[in-house]
Amino acid sequence: MTISTSDNTPRISYSVSEGASQSSFAVPFEFFADADLNVYLDGTLKTISTHYSVSGGSGTTGSISMSVTGASGGSTVIITRGIALDRTTDFPTSGSFAIGTLNTELDRFVAIQADLNDTITRSVRLQDEDTAVSMELPLKADRVGKILGFNSSTGAAEGFEYLTASTLTAVAVENQTAGTVAASKFVLVDANKDIASFRNITLTGELDAGSLDISGDADIDGTLEADAITIGGVTLAETIADTVGAMVSSNTESGIAVTYDDSDNTLDFTVASLTTVGALDSGSITSGFGAIDNGSSAITTTGTITAGTFVLGTASLNENDLESIDGITAGTAAASKALILDANLDNSGARNITISGELDAATLDISGNADIDGTLEADAITLGGTALGSLYSPIAGSSSIVTTGALNSGSITSGFGTIDTGSSTITTTGEVGVGRLNLSSAVSSGDLGSDKAQVGYHSADGLLLMGQGTTNDVSLINDTGTVVARIPTGGSTFVVSGALQSTGATGAKLFLTTAEATVVADDSLGAIEFYATSETSPDGNSKAGAIECTAEGTFAGDNNATQMLFKLGVSEAASTKMTLSSGGNLTVTGVGTFASLDISGDIDIDGTSNLDIIDVDGAANFAADVTFADGADIITASAGTSNVRVGVNAGNSIQSGGNYNVVVGDEAGTALTTGDGNVAIGFNALANEDAHGLNVAVGNSAL
Repeated sequence: MTISTSDNTPRISYSVSEGASQSSFAVPFEFFADADLNVYLDGTLKTISTHYSVSGGSGTTGSISMSVTGASGGSTVIITRGIALDRTTDFPTSGSFAIGTLNTELDRFVAIQADLNDTITRSVRLQDEDTAVSMELPLKADRVGKILGFNSSTGAAEGFEYLTASTLTAVAVENQTAGTVAASKFVLVDANKDIASFRNITLTGELDAGSLDISGDADIDGTLEADAITIGGVTLAETIADTVGAMVSSNTESGIAVTYDDSDNTLDFTVASLTTVGALDSGSITSGFGAIDNGSSAITTTGTITAGTFVLGTASLNENDLESIDGITAGTAAASKALILDANLDNSGARNITISGELDAATLDISGNADIDGTLEADAITLGGTALGSLYSPIAGSSSIVTTGALNSGSITSGFGTIDTGSSTITTTGEVGVGRLNLSSAVSSGDLGSDKAQVGYHSADGLLLMGQGTTNDVSLINDTGTVVARIPTGGSTFVVSGALQSTGATGAKLFLTTAEATVVADDSLGAIEFYATSETSPDGNSKAGAIECTAEGTFAGDNNATQMLFKLGVSEAASTKMTLSSGGNLTVTGVGTFASLDISGDIDIDGTSNLDIIDVDGAANFAADVTFADGADIITASAGTSNVRVGVNAGNSIQSGGNYNVVVGDEAGTALTTGDGNVAIGFNALANEDAHGLNVAVGNSAL
């Protein structure tokens, strides 16, 4: 094989886009061993076997297998070759010469040269056309704490000081005076943090200073905002006030004198007299003006006169007085308004009227109730148009009282006798206490009418308890106030909160029936269901378990075959896990775990049966192969110890003391009794040996 270093660059780079995946990367250059390759993922060297595997090599190209998913911004995989610089073959000085081995050795050397060439081209080096100059680094003592640089004249490598804050300051302030600005120099404040001699400073942001002292003019294009402004040591406000005061104090207008009070910066105007020669068309007359006396003349306005109080003669009217008569209607009462009688001297709409004296009226008509704390004195009283005397006169010595209205108070005691209301209803919002309630008249079953609860009697249904509540229609409550049984509103379910106990002389029975006229396959005849109704989670309050009886087919005169379904929940409403058919067949959907299982009939197993031990008294027929795990034993019941018997009548005479015998085949070993360690394989094998041991008989009728 020929290897050219110019065509054998021992380096390849792959890019994996962000989120993309790649698992195979080709190696386009020859290599000899897996260890010759170096694999880098995003700058990190990976480990062979741990992170990647290699195929190919032995002097050819190849590939590496490594699962890479592009990281954020993408990932880079770089594969390089780095063959160890050593000689792996020592050729003999005489004799045959291994040409293939020599070729491989030479190929390795060329590849090593290519590796070195790749390293050299990636290093700092002089170009061919550059003049000779030393590229040796300075000694350690001369380069520690310095950076690499090149001499300004020779170009040789040298060590230079880092540009630190201290060295930068030394250069910046060279020949510089602290506190003084110099052209083309850094600015260095003095010991007091002061600096002087700036010419122009331009700021694009804000100047934040403790104070501002400008010896010349200040030109502000925007708004000047200040907490206080003084002019010549005098505040701006005082300066303005003094200027205005000086202006008005020199006033010479006739009849008006102006005085400026410098202590509080106020102006006092004194008017000797004010005579109007026309109308006062604008402005306002304020409270400080004094009284306006226009004699007998009228004050006329088309606008509004606002006043605290109007005085008319001796009467004084304020706002509340005028509000009480504003917008009222004669004869009609209105809230917070005065009452004014209409033309007929009538008034309506008043709510409550309190009189501390006497109400004297021709008639009194009250549409509602009358509450009289004192004595009602009347010449005559009627109830419903009937004189009161006519109502209570039959009471004395009478055996019956006929009411024409309501009995609103008092009590009817046990000595009263029979109360017969006929077809009328006795209504009360209180309790009715009775020793016995006799219901003899029939009512319609289930008809509550407008009532929310009824106790009734029906000729067919007997005693009726009827109710209508928002949660339950009928509830049974014990002496602690706890609902122990109920029928939910609009439902037909009888819910018992505690245990349901039934007793009978010959044993209690629970009857579950269906109202189906025709029972067909899968119709339910009844079920017992189990719930955790207080649970709030979706699975928690679903049906947790059930026992249900369903029809296997359509019921007829000669058929009522049923099956019993046993339902259990896992993370679901309970579903069927076990079925017991009318024929006595038990079907289990999961794994059946039994302490013992005694089956008198056949066993039909469609899947795999994993049995630790099987004891078959009768015949066991297998339609497919029977496989026994390594180390498992086939043990058949017999006397003796650890005997194996497979076949019709095989070893059927082994007695106690006959141990460790293996008998396979019909009628094999039938004569064995107390022999030990015998092996009989084949029909009728070892048929004549009884008490001897360690015999081996293989074949039809062997031994």
